[in-house]
Amino acid sequence: MAETNRPSGEIYANPREAALLFLLPGIIQGFAIWGLIEYADESSPPPFVIALLFFALVVPAAHFLTSTIGMRLKAALFSGGLGLFTAALYLLAEASFGNPGEITEAVLAVSFFANLLICYIAVPLFRTVFERRQPANHYPSLFEFAWNLPVIGAAAGLFTLAFWAVLGIWGALFSLIGIDLFRDLFFDETFAFPANFGAIGIAIGIVREREGIVLALRNVLFALLKVLSPILMSATVLFTVSALISGVNQLWEGWSAATLMVSAIAMAVVLSNAVIGDEGKPESSTLLWSVRLQAFVLPVLALFALYAMYLRLSEYGLTVARIYALIIVLFASAYAVVWFVSALRNQGYGFLRQANIMLAGALFVVAILVQTPIFNTWAISANDQVARLKDGRMTAEEFDYAYFQFDLGGVGKRALQDLKQDTSLPDHETILAEIERVEMAESRYAFRRQTVADKDRLTSLIENGQLELVPANLELESDFLAFAEEDRTIANTCGTEGRDSRCLL
Repeated sequence: MAETNRPSGEIYANPREAALLFLLPGIIQGFAIWGLIEYADESSPPPFVIALLFFALVVPAAHFLTSTIGMRLKAALFSGGLGLFTAALYLLAEASFGNPGEITEAVLAVSFFANLLICYIAVPLFRTVFERRQPANHYPSLFEFAWNLPVIGAAAGLFTLAFWAVLGIWGALFSLIGIDLFRDLFFDETFAFPANFGAIGIAIGIVREREGIVLALRNVLFALLKVLSPILMSATVLFTVSALISGVNQLWEGWSAATLMVSAIAMAVVLSNAVIGDEGKPESSTLLWSVRLQAFVLPVLALFALYAMYLRLSEYGLTVARIYALIIVLFASAYAVVWFVSALRNQGYGFLRQANIMLAGALFVVAILVQTPIFNTWAISANDQVARLKDGRMTAEEFDYAYFQFDLGGVGKRALQDLKQDTSLPDHETILAEIERVEMAESRYAFRRQTVADKDRLTSLIENGQLELVPANLELESDFLAFAEEDRTIANTCGTEGRDSRCLL
């Protein structure tokens, strides 16, 4: 039997221990999360409340996924340390990027996904080193534990859905005879949160205790993914050949090209990993050549994605979202190159396993760095957009003042103040007027409405070709101007999304 099928440590000794170690922590976790969310809803939550939410989410989840008989203390220390680490990273990000209440949602989104990635990498590493007592680069154990996580999560999710279905039927049955006590109880937040997380905790414990089921479900998942692998390979190979023959100019409109290429690379890597397994031995020559052909076209898809990003960035510059999109594209390209090199080598799968570990380590480091002052995407974006304005790549009319005022927090506001003082900028009077208007606007949408509301601005759009009139001598009367000021479609579209944004009146 393969080494990855070797049983791990026992999870609990009896049902009482299962309830104590999985059900009870889940219930406590539910109460904690419910209380923190209630506090956050009543006021603008300070950063420490969000940090506590990270801690309450991570610690029990890590405990559920790592605790075994004989490793209780180590698992508890690991879980607590991971929770403190992710909470501290969020506080560092909030302090680094600043201004709670202005960009808190964006910082929270970055921290959430970065910390999710950190936890997903840390849990298999911990189990490999401390449970299996293998070196940190032992690929079979890392592979097993990493793939077990989604299987355990899916099983726990299905159990939780079934749990709520049972409670729903229970409440509905009694409601039929006029007793609403159970329905009101089950769906009250004070019951629902602890019950839900308690169900998740006990489900993870039960599933992990029956490791044979996890392995069986994972094998079923691999079997299904192996069917999909040749299908995706055929699609990507045919697309690549067709695109190279017919031309690729139509690919570069908007974000869709880069997003689709990255999605194809990610799916190809997942399916190919399922095919080769932890030992790099596909079951058949058909699957072997399917994976190899797939690997040969991945760099082409990566080049398409990189070029799409290059066109977007060269025309419109850096923003926070585009910087993170670029990071994703770069990692997808790195995976594409790794798979391509492995397909060229006789013993390529040995190289691939070590490269996978190195890329996971790089992802772990980047997930940390994006939450530190070392990688302040808000400042990077502001500096790039200002540089484009100063060197003439962007005019004063094209500059996105609302983005600086409402999306870049303190960094954006300070940059606007610097622009006010820089009299060397071309068309400085327009810059001053736009900054004054955006500072008076209550939101970016109110500013956009101002941008297209008055006759002079509509006339400017007509002259620039962004607003076409039919017939050409159409008069803009006062009732239309009043309508334009309030109409959200006009405010959000005409002349506000760049030179390609055009309207017909």
